[in-house]
Amino acid sequence: MSDKDEELKIPNFLKDIKINYSFLILALILIFGFYLRSYHADYPVIGYHAWKEMHYLTEARNFAREGFFKHGFFIPYKDIIQKSDNPDSAHSDTFPISSIITAIGFKMFGMKLKIARMISIFFSLGSVIFFYLIIKKLFDNNLMALLSAFLLTLNPLLVFFGRQVQLINPALFFCLGGVYFYLLWLDKFSWKYTILFPFFLMLGIISKYSFAIFVFPMLGIFPFKKFVEKKLWPKFALVLANTLLLSLWIPYVFFIYQEPGSGSSTIASEVLKFNFNTILTDSFWTTMVSYTADNYSLIGLLLAFLGFLAFEYVMISKVKDKSIKIFKKIYFFSVLIVLGLTILGLILPIINTANLMKILFYTMAFFIILGSVVLIYYYIIKDNKETAYRFISSYTVGFLIYVVFMAFKMSGHNYHQYPIMPLLVFFMAYFMIFVANTLKKINMFEFIFMGFLFVWTISRFIPLIDILFKPLNAVPVKISLIFFLIYSSTVIVFYSKKVKANLLKKVTRYSIIIIFVVLIFMPSLEAKNRMFNTQFIGWDIAGDFINQKKEKGETLINSGHQARGVVWHADIKGSTGIPKDISEYEKERNAQWLFFYQWDFSNYFDLSQGLVFNQEERSQYIKNNYRLVQFGFEVAQQNQIVPVYMLFKKGGTYNLSTLNQAIQSNTRQKDYELTSGKRTLYYTNLE
Repeated sequence: MSDKDEELKIPNFLKDIKINYSFLILALILIFGFYLRSYHADYPVIGYHAWKEMHYLTEARNFAREGFFKHGFFIPYKDIIQKSDNPDSAHSDTFPISSIITAIGFKMFGMKLKIARMISIFFSLGSVIFFYLIIKKLFDNNLMALLSAFLLTLNPLLVFFGRQVQLINPALFFCLGGVYFYLLWLDKFSWKYTILFPFFLMLGIISKYSFAIFVFPMLGIFPFKKFVEKKLWPKFALVLANTLLLSLWIPYVFFIYQEPGSGSSTIASEVLKFNFNTILTDSFWTTMVSYTADNYSLIGLLLAFLGFLAFEYVMISKVKDKSIKIFKKIYFFSVLIVLGLTILGLILPIINTANLMKILFYTMAFFIILGSVVLIYYYIIKDNKETAYRFISSYTVGFLIYVVFMAFKMSGHNYHQYPIMPLLVFFMAYFMIFVANTLKKINMFEFIFMGFLFVWTISRFIPLIDILFKPLNAVPVKISLIFFLIYSSTVIVFYSKKVKANLLKKVTRYSIIIIFVVLIFMPSLEAKNRMFNTQFIGWDIAGDFINQKKEKGETLINSGHQARGVVWHADIKGSTGIPKDISEYEKERNAQWLFFYQWDFSNYFDLSQGLVFNQEERSQYIKNNYRLVQFGFEVAQQNQIVPVYMLFKKGGTYNLSTLNQAIQSNTRQKDYELTSGKRTLYYTNLE
């Protein structure tokens, strides 16, 4: 047989390989997401909201050491104790799924922060996968699904908290998984998804009750007419049984375990905090401006709002029923007015950001209520098959109810926006696709205009272009003009030769999407950097010192506010603040250590005289009964010392002269990494 004949029999493997470009792009998105989240994966517990991370980390460590059933069925016990808590700090809480899985990781790989955070990262990226699958399933639009997944991956809230050890990450993962399996279940009501979707959904909800918001979009697309089909009753019964079984956690942990005076919160107590007036106050919206800038960026929120209007517009447009013809006209007229006022408010600086955000929310509430009329009448009562629009519209109803009832929580911490984050991210993607899809009939001049917008935007946000043209001393505007001339010349040539412009239309369509992505990209990175750069330096140093010097059974009196990360590093139980009666707390908890952080200095020292205790009773008690063992500080201009923290040990007295001598002779330093550089902390050990 000749070599040529032999070659013909060799299979062409390249032809046999079918590349699924969608999953390839999704894989690249996930790699990018992992890169963003893996930053500082093994960093000390000293960051933004570290107090919450410490809560679940210490629960996991206690589970890993002492077992999952010491105080009952997965009853969590942390290392921060209040005066009213039991000595082991066991407490009623939502289902501690994050602490359980992290404890398993600790048992397998050791008590390493990187292990705990990697688990959270995988939950976070798993949420991106489920989100992609949900949007793909609902809209059958791969571009929209990939864009939604990318924007969720880039979302600053999910980047920063997506690597923190908190319940919100597994809660989001399981709820989105439950929603996706629910969509598959609705196709054929298979037994597999009859088991999977309620298990995932309820596991997410009992881990974080606020995630019950996902029930709204699921109810919005539920085929209630199927209730009459007796063959489906066993499956409906199994769904109900699964739901009730997992729901038993709530009465178990809050009523069976609940101890009088334990200080643990209940669902009822949280509901009683509801006050509708909260969303009417200026302070709430001022806080929302700050949180929104960190969670989505302000431009991201604007795109989400415009995406919401576009979505509602399309949803109403799909209604062909003559009975609501007048309603449609009123609705469209209202949208035009809102868009006009919004653009005017953005162009003219006649209103501050907080009030503008308040107006945007009230506007959304108005359209959600109007859209709900269409949702209930046309999409549900008339059983229209527009599942995607029913789903998202029902989600917006849940969004409105969530903000109203959770305003108290939302004004306290930015991560309480986790359950509504996927909706806002979807609206960003929807707006980008909506604008790109309007470019169906465009002429030469519109091509040129779009091209100019594209190259100008790129030149403003990609420093590489400045570097390449540095020898020409070119500024971004000049670079834009260069690319503009090249682009416009190409368009004119194509049109002059009467070449079909399909390719140019596609390029322009995707260019519009790229423009929006670029516009949101840099603000999103800046937002996540602000959170990463919020660091409370010194907690780890003080904690390590205590860990080396402590004796069994000793506890820590901890500074107030967020200063709880020291508890993780010290591996010791600590208080939630400095108690009013320190001596009584010492007797009850065997408190032998006292940690001051900088925000407490003004309460105990007369700072006009330096680090001299004031005459307040607690200050004098500390001065006469505690000795300083470690002092942390920064050095400002002109070598001025800026105190950061002070660590005391029970026994002895406080002596300022001893501190001054130690600073001169025994000072060490540690550098903390910021995204913009380093921050140096100096500290001295007095023992």
